[in-house]
Amino acid sequence: MPRHTKRRELHPLVEAAQRRDFEAVRGLLPLDGKGVAHRVLQECFVRCVLSRDMQLLDRFLACSVDVNGAWNDYTALSVVAGFGDAAFVRGLVKRGADVNVAGREGATPLIVSAKVGTEWTDPEIRRHSLAVAKTLLSAGAEINGRDMYKRTALDYAFRASWEQMARLLLSRGASIRACDNRGSFVLFHAVSQPGSTKLLQLYLKHGGSPTVHVGSETTALEHARRAGWIDKVKLLEKVIRR
Repeated sequence: MPRHTKRRELHPLVEAAQRRDFEAVRGLLPLDGKGVAHRVLQECFVRCVLSRDMQLLDRFLACSVDVNGAWNDYTALSVVAGFGDAAFVRGLVKRGADVNVAGREGATPLIVSAKVGTEWTDPEIRRHSLAVAKTLLSAGAEINGRDMYKRTALDYAFRASWEQMARLLLSRGASIRACDNRGSFVLFHAVSQPGSTKLLQLYLKHGGSPTVHVGSETTALEHARRAGWIDKVKLLEKVIRR
């Protein structure tokens, strides 16, 4: 006969947070947090970031929840960075959130804000995420921090073909040499994206090597030729001849 395991009952706070019933969470949360396990409070705190209700989060913080604590590797700040609310980012930083604490997949909040561009091309979404990145950098975010894949925020900006984010990061000191495989990932996307040469120009202007291999024994120039990107071929040839 098949064995049946008893399903673990969820704490009412967790159930309410999962449903995103934030008013129920408010009603169930003791003022001092007593009688509720710390792990439950921490999970609900991170989940309730989606409420965008700072007063509710302050209730959790009054219960000694760690503002930099994680649930399933997500931190409150990394979650906020993902939905593009610069004012909320400032609120969490004011309450002690560390802009360099990594969340899921080792991504710092700054990396999370840049990765938004790999999922969304909508100008309004990108505008809000750019504002988040500026806020994080002003608060001391490590611009060349890497995630578990060894990629930086600049890597993801180029992957997203997001010129505004790339310009912001480079203007604040992002290093192409600090990127994945010393910039080959960045260069690959600079030559692979159809149309404009602006990302490639940015790459070269800020010290990127035009001869870095972007694939197995494939140079950027060879890759651009195969793809038929004539303007990029001309730009690379001009720089290489210098």
